[in-house]
Amino acid sequence: MKKMLYFADGTAGANATTEAALISVDLVKSMEPISGTVSNIYLNAEVQASHRDGISTLDDSAGVILYNYIAITHVADKFKEVAAAVTSAMNTGPNSDGFIVIADALNSVFCSPHITDCQLKYADDDTAV
Repeated sequence: MKKMLYFADGTAGANATTEAALISVDLVKSMEPISGTVSNIYLNAEVQASHRDGISTLDDSAGVILYNYIAITHVADKFKEVAAAVTSAMNTGPNSDGFIVIADALNSVFCSPHITDCQLKYADDDTAV
């Protein structure tokens, strides 16, 4: 069974680009603290999001954008605990249905009590990491 990670920010709904994503566990590369309250989960470049201009072709001229990382907001200085919770969630046992919520701010569901929000970041929207 393929395991998929779910992320949703705290906006009005999971119905537009950058509001939610379902990403295969095997596309996660790493996680690192960026500040005391933000840590990034980096993804392989193959993770395609949606088309900024609404054109449904897969060439660069159509405005295809890629997710670069997920920014996880958490309680101050809790990177290690958050990283452990994310790792544990990704390694859930055989009785899992494969749908793993890491951060669903819209519904206040998180894999760690220390996580408070997340943001899906595009490679071309935010070059600062």
